[in-house]
Amino acid sequence: MTERRRTEKELMDYRYRLEELVTQRTDELRAANESLRREMGERERIERERMEAYRQIERNIEQFAVLTDHIRNPPLQVVQGMADLIDDPRAEKIREQVRQIKAILKQLDEGWVESEKVREYLERYR
Repeated sequence: MTERRRTEKELMDYRYRLEELVTQRTDELRAANESLRREMGERERIERERMEAYRQIERNIEQFAVLTDHIRNPPLQVVQGMADLIDDPRAEKIREQVRQIKAILKQLDEGWVESEKVREYLERYR
């Protein structure tokens, strides 16, 4: 009987140890799954922020195009026309300022074209 009891005790000890190992491994897997869920949530948040930033860039690009048109037509044309109509030594200074504004607007237009290329690139590889 002693041998049998010793064997049963060993078997019981192995069961307890196995249950401990299963519980430990289950806890580790639960923790790993929770960590993965948090990481996935963080990645989703980052992706949402990236998409919002992308949409904001698109809105900004469109606003730059509209803004340059609003500056150029009609305000700048009116200033240029008025300077051309007046016979005053200051008219040349006004025309020079208009040329500078037009140069700045041209740079904005070129930047808009470059922004469009960046947007197309982002669109392709997002």
